Amino acid sequence: MATTVQIVQPTAAASLMAVVRRLDQRGHDAWLTGESLAELMLGHAPQRLTLETTAHPDEIPSLFERGVPIAPAGDAWRIATPDGAIDCLPRPKRNPQNQNLARRGLTLFAMAWWPLKNHLEDPFGARADLAAQRLRLIDPAHHPLARDPGLAFSILKRVGLRGEQPDGACERALSELRIQDLDRIPSPWRGASLRTLFESRHLNQVMDLLQRTQLERGLGVQSSPDTSTLIEQSPQDAALALSIWLRGTRAGRFLRRHRFERQFADRVLRLIRAHPLDENFSPRKRPSLVRLAALPTEDREALFRLRTLELEQGPGTETRDAAMQHLQRLQTAVTEHQERELAEKESPALTLDGSEVMQVLGIDAGPLVGRALAYLKQKIAVSPELNEPEALHALLQRWKTDDLEDAPNLKHETVP
Repeated sequence: MATTVQIVQPTAAASLMAVVRRLDQRGHDAWLTGESLAELMLGHAPQRLTLETTAHPDEIPSLFERGVPIAPAGDAWRIATPDGAIDCLPRPKRNPQNQNLARRGLTLFAMAWWPLKNHLEDPFGARADLAAQRLRLIDPAHHPLARDPGLAFSILKRVGLRGEQPDGACERALSELRIQDLDRIPSPWRGASLRTLFESRHLNQVMDLLQRTQLERGLGVQSSPDTSTLIEQSPQDAALALSIWLRGTRAGRFLRRHRFERQFADRVLRLIRAHPLDENFSPRKRPSLVRLAALPTEDREALFRLRTLELEQGPGTETRDAAMQHLQRLQTAVTEHQERELAEKESPALTLDGSEVMQVLGIDAGPLVGRALAYLKQKIAVSPELNEPEALHALLQRWKTDDLEDAPNLKHETVP
């Protein structure tokens, strides 16, 4: 269908028209197509514009000095402009226009707009699909996703970005994808695409679709039934959302397989290894509190919220109630531990060291020395004037009488 429409002009309108006119001067047509055109039709500014042209790949370098090939055999070029890059895709003149568009697989991407003529072709009903927020394959009977599995990520991206939904045939095609199909997509591209999905505003809808179609199994994940709900109720955080999805999965293997960026992957693993907090940390053990307090504040708070949500959604049993109480004690213990650590850091240095403590108390090196030093630091934090040798010796003698003589026998310790 050919028609004239009013296309919302992108920020890069001047640069786009300069590229189109340059091609036109050499006798070549150029038209805007793909996802960038769909976004313009919705009134949004796309990240990058995509032009198709009848120019031969060999002509592009002479037409655009700043053109860089981004695909084998010059099948795609990226042209730098003052307003941003424009992708230029040479297409042979012998292919009919509709055949070129049909290769895009998804109706939303199969429109073409000629900027110089303000002329739109929409042979597959893309405008109606845009209005209905519907994702539809042009020819589902010929298994377009098996031929181009990257298109599956484009569908998932549209669900996450705009909340658009696949029709029945499109959803069936997603469910028929196999792990071998997905593995044909370069792994760094898979990782980058998955991260983009987890940063999208409609992520819970993406999760529902992955579960319904069992596409997540092809990606190496079998998520829990509560995944979508937990993601929706948790803070918007891509690493946290991914860690929720990967619970119960061999997360390290998944992250390596899909080549996630190292720093992002490390954070996801850190979150997964700390979860669930009530099983991995104890409020009564200092090493446990030290490890938990060492987590970045945003990670620790997100994990406490996640575990609380998990327990609240579970059945009301004694086990659930005990876990909730343990979690609350753990959160209180971490706060108190951090307050003590801060107080110790801010208190002045003691005027005696561990060797003098051992001499005054008559003990060998061991845990009691650390306990004695901690006792002295607590005292001078309240009364700084006590931080002189004579007063500290007196405090140690009092601590020896009150606490040390009742302490259990520990290795490397002697009590006179």
